[in-house]
Parts: sequence; C-alpha cells; structure tokens
Amino acid sequence: MGLGERHFGQPDDRAFSDQIAALVRREDLEEYVERNAAECAVQLRAADRLAAAAFEDRDPEALFQVHRALYALYEDSLRPAGLGGGHNQFNTHLITLRSTLERRWEKFEFDRLGLVPEEVPADPEAFRAYFTQRCWGHRMIGHRLFEFLSDEADRGQLINFFLNDGAVIVRFCDLVALSMVGVDDDVRPELATNFWDEMGQGNFQERHVQLYRDLLTYTGTNTPGEDLSTEHFIDRLDWSGLAGYNLYLYLCLHRRNQFRALGALGAAEMTDPPQYARVLAGCRRVGLDDDARLAYYASHEECDVGHGAAWLSNVLMPLVRKYPAKRHEIVAGALMRMNVTLDYYDNLIEGLRGGTR
Repeated sequence: MGLGERHFGQPDDRAFSDQIAALVRREDLEEYVERNAAECAVQLRAADRLAAAAFEDRDPEALFQVHRALYALYEDSLRPAGLGGGHNQFNTHLITLRSTLERRWEKFEFDRLGLVPEEVPADPEAFRAYFTQRCWGHRMIGHRLFEFLSDEADRGQLINFFLNDGAVIVRFCDLVALSMVGVDDDVRPELATNFWDEMGQGNFQERHVQLYRDLLTYTGTNTPGEDLSTEHFIDRLDWSGLAGYNLYLYLCLHRRNQFRALGALGAAEMTDPPQYARVLAGCRRVGLDDDARLAYYASHEECDVGHGAAWLSNVLMPLVRKYPAKRHEIVAGALMRMNVTLDYYDNLIEGLRGGTR
C-alpha cells in the first residue's frame, strides 16, 4: 500500500493548513464549530492522518501542511490584539487540533534525541560540562551552510539567508519574554538582561528588531520599514524553516515545557556566535561592508558569547540545583532545538545553492 493511500493525498490534505488559518481568524468560530460538528470531526481525522504522514513517513508535503497549520495556531497567541490576535486562542476545537499535531511531533523529536535521562549529571558543575559537550558535539555545529555563506555565497544568496531567518528574528524578543513568565526569581535577572539587550538597552534605534530592519533596508529588500511581522517572511519557508520557528513557540507557550524552552534558548545563545562571524565575513566579501548597517549580526557575535556562558551559569545550573529531577528536560530542549535547526540548515543550503530559497 502506498503512502498516499495509507496516510496522505486525500482531497483536502493539501488545503489543510489554509483551512486551519481561516478557522483561526473567524470571529464566529464558537458558533461555527457548534453548527458544523461533522466538518470539525473530518478536520481532526485529517490532522491525525497528516501528522502520521509527516512524522512517521516524513512526507515533505505533509510536513509542510502540519507545520504551516501549527504556525497559524501558535500565532493566535502572539499576534497583536489590535490585529485580531487571541480571539480564538482558547477555542476547544483549535486546541484539540493543535494537540493532535503536537503529540506525534513531540514523539518524533523525543525518539531521535538519543538522550538517557539517568546519564544527565545532577551535580551542577558536572551538568555544565555535560550540557556544553552535548551542544558543541552536535552535528549542527560547524554546518557547511556557514562555510558556504562565508566563502562562496553571492550577495543575493546572503540576502535570502537574512530573509529566511526573519520570522525567528522578529519573534525572538517575545520568546525571551515568555521564558520569564513564572520562572524562579533567582534566575529571572539573567533573562531580564537578555531581554534588555533585545530592547537595545533602552535605545530605540538599537533594538535588535530595528537593527534587523536596518540590515534589510541596507541590502535593498522589499520589506516594510515599520510594522514588520512574521507574516512578511513565513511564505518563503519550507517545512524545515517552519519547524525551526514552531519549535520555539511549542516550547515557550506550553507551561510544562519551560525547562525545555530554557535549554533551547540557552543552546542558541551558546552556539550561534561563531556562525554570525562567518555571515559577517561573507557580507564583507561581497561588498556589504558598512559595519553600522551590519550591526544586527555584529552585536550578536559580540554579546551572545557572554550570554551563552551567563545563561548556563545563572539560569540552567541554578535550576539543576533546585530541580534535579528536571535536568534532563533542559538537555532535551537544547537537543530538540539543535536537531530541528540541523534539518533547517540542511534544506536551506540546498535551496540557496539551487536558487529556490
């Protein structure tokens, strides 16, 4: 029996994410669900079928439909209320749809972690060494994408790289803010320091989103100077780019995932700076050499080195000391982030080389 017969290829499968996005924006969703119980049941069956095709059979189109639907579902918790965000945030049908997709995704991600919880040290200093080794020893480190950007990419390919990273960049301040909700007071100062840096330490023009806008303006991209949102970047992402974005929201929006979220953000702060250095080298090679306009990447290259070490010492280790039974959750979040990012980098370099991204 073929893949299409078993899981994917039903008439509505390729419109699934559009259907979910339309539901999220309905002003009468509660009434609509009551009137269309049979249709909602079909959507739930489609969600389960698509999730099986995505995470058991790794069908690229199913992966795209699932992650595009999750993007729409997550954004309702983050879109500004003035633009209609949150209207259906707690609709039971949408929550059930989201849980159906997430359940199979979470199983897939955990199955490929290769993590034995008992092997994660409970001693904070030993945890520091273990966490550092697992992050720096991951296959994502030194990815060929960044050698390509540094040594081979032309100006257009570098600009396409900037645009593919746009959704996460625009949302990152929210992710840091979400990581602070309900966290222990003794680790909150380090998170607040990261948040303050995201906000340019009070200088409006130095906010990281503003620095990213400046970069896009400098490189001549056709993006708005104001009201920049994830919607300006999301259509260019394949399933792996959507997964990279969605993972942060999956981790940060669910209270039960807080330790995983902090591990994922800590891994990013620790391992990203060397990659920024290679991006900057590529920019200067192709004549994008105005340091003031490259400040988004330059500032991260400089400050994230300190952030990574401080996050480990002032956030993760204190949590291990206080909640030793949760130490493997911190490592799981870091490895989930690195696995999903590896998928993204693998696909992105092929797309950039082939001119499709």
